[in-house]
Amino acid sequence: MSTPMKKISDKEQAWLDEEVDFEFYNIEEPGVDLQFSYGPSNKIKEYHFKHGHRYKQPRRVVNHIESKGPGNWAMRPDGQGGSMCVKEGVKPRFQCKIIFAPQF
Repeated sequence: MSTPMKKISDKEQAWLDEEVDFEFYNIEEPGVDLQFSYGPSNKIKEYHFKHGHRYKQPRRVVNHIESKGPGNWAMRPDGQGGSMCVKEGVKPRFQCKIIFAPQF
């Protein structure tokens, strides 16, 4: 059974669609480029980012890049005398430093 897409407000949609300037960094393998496809199935776009370069993309693309990474897993008691594997977080692979323009 698939989970339905979360409804987002018009305000959040506008925030995600806003284009931002950022510098791309590959934390896991510095200097290595990142190439990937992203978008809805009828509007898939190809992206190519080089380590240390500046780009202007919608915030949703930046969020997608920064969300990618392997999970940090640990064994925890399950309350019934056993143990279970629990995801404690995500180790970031990529970083996008937002560049804010000075406002005078």
